[in-house]
Amino acid sequence: MSNDQKILNVDLGDKSYPIYIGCNLLSQKSLFEDHINGQQVMIVTNSTVAPLYLDMVTKSLDKFTVKVVILPDGEQFKTLETTNLIFDVLLQEKFDRSATLIALGGGVVGDITGFAAASYQRGINFIQVPTTLLSQVDSSVGGKTGVNHVLGKNMIGAFYQPQVVIIDVDTLSTLSDREYSAGMAEVIKYGLLGNIEFLSHVEANIDSIMARDKSLIIDLVYRSCKDKSIIVSQDEFERGKRALLNFGHTFGHGIENVNKY
Repeated sequence: MSNDQKILNVDLGDKSYPIYIGCNLLSQKSLFEDHINGQQVMIVTNSTVAPLYLDMVTKSLDKFTVKVVILPDGEQFKTLETTNLIFDVLLQEKFDRSATLIALGGGVVGDITGFAAASYQRGINFIQVPTTLLSQVDSSVGGKTGVNHVLGKNMIGAFYQPQVVIIDVDTLSTLSDREYSAGMAEVIKYGLLGNIEFLSHVEANIDSIMARDKSLIIDLVYRSCKDKSIIVSQDEFERGKRALLNFGHTFGHGIENVNKY
């Protein structure tokens, strides 16, 4: 890996896994191949991300038998009904327990794909390839997967860890300013949770960060994932300290639920 690429390990014993952070990672075949055991691979993405990055990832998987499921884009589709679109193809194509799912997209795609992986034949491997800043610094790390219910957000799901998280910051170039800012709010959360030096660093470099300076973004994502991975490694199933990571989410999820996502 080049000097501006970083690797981080989430320490969870036999469920530990690496996080790769850098540029041009989607075309690095070895990052995928090293973490896929069987021959069958399914890429799950959505209608917004597929035209941008699906071809690139598919080319990196030319050694495998690849199927693709393209989901509709939006929080309102984070449901059991949408998850069934994945199960339908897995069953139709006779995917077995050696198969790997790849979540290519933001937090909704990652959560649904992880839940499908945790559930199909009681658990198959999956890889997180987050394409939004929010998913890169939060939802792709730590193994929280699931879907929403009309009576509550993320109330149906599983704690289920990926094999690897591949974070290519080049994907942030196609994010809207609104989506990028949503991710920055999550970055700032880590500073507010006790890392005052990190918060000061973000404040001092905010103009360059908002201009999407890639070397700064790689560092921000690395430091955010490192802070989260330390907490996750201490409390994988959110029975204590990990609840700190919900800071800001509780009110936000309530608002989302009232507005039907």
